Amino acid sequence: MICIVFSLISLSHLIRVERSDQSLVSIEGDCLKISEFGEYNIIPQESFWGQVKLWGAGGGSNGGKGGYSSGDIYFIRNVKYILHVGQGGIETEGGAPESFGGGGSVGITNSAGVYVGTGGGYSALFNDVVSQSNCVILAGGGGGGMIYNPWGEIRGGNGGGIAGEQGYYKTYPSYSGGGGTQTAGGSRGAGGWNLGSLPGSSLKGGRGATSQSSGSSGSGGGGGYFGGGGGTNGNYAGGPGGGGSGFIDSSLVINGSTSFFVDDVQRISNCGEKSKNGLFVLNLVSGAKSPMHRNFVLGYPVFLQGLILGFTV
Repeated sequence: MICIVFSLISLSHLIRVERSDQSLVSIEGDCLKISEFGEYNIIPQESFWGQVKLWGAGGGSNGGKGGYSSGDIYFIRNVKYILHVGQGGIETEGGAPESFGGGGSVGITNSAGVYVGTGGGYSALFNDVVSQSNCVILAGGGGGGMIYNPWGEIRGGNGGGIAGEQGYYKTYPSYSGGGGTQTAGGSRGAGGWNLGSLPGSSLKGGRGATSQSSGSSGSGGGGGYFGGGGGTNGNYAGGPGGGGSGFIDSSLVINGSTSFFVDDVQRISNCGEKSKNGLFVLNLVSGAKSPMHRNFVLGYPVFLQGLILGFTV
């Protein structure tokens, strides 16, 4: 008779999570939640199915919100996964570098009372190497916006999703950076002086245009599978950045979905406001702590995985 044994150990026994400085991240029970931006290594000690939820970071200065991606992933023992949690965009008058996770940078603004924003960084899980070809799942970051009331609302585009959203500038819509898609970065803003704005690119939002001796710089695009474009500069107020796109590798993710911002309780409590960091949540799939059990739960064919006759696959 064949005896099948299902593992009942907690997530804390299944994975090791290290920060970039090699310090360990503590895990409690069957849930791992990380909202501090930066890079992490996730090394499974055993193979298991996990449910992943990712939120991209919001853009700075009335920036767009980060996107949301989720799905079930089979984590393989001793394979290194690299996690990036996006940094929230920065509101500034004095210029700022790119946000962690590819949020586009901004230059100094020379218009009094005008605050521009860097793009929010993407949040993503990669298989061993940080590259598009090794991306498993990703949520795009929101584009940087702008605060300058006389010209109406100037808001960064929301992160994706299949595609990021174009920035919104009611008075001069052409100044806005475009949203990233599955195949290309968002276009840079047009019009204005357009000194140095950049379109989005692979995993990176475009830089906002630099201001002249007077006027405002543009805001940065959100990071993403393809980043959003940077906004152009203007005589008084420059353009906002576009949102970055999300991504799911359907060959590695089951029940995957990617969309604009989702009002989830976990997201709101950690980083639901603008200019906040991204978020990563990993849970053990309920009732499916071994691959064989997971296959039964989902109705997929059973491949001899899990603990069978005391042998671990």
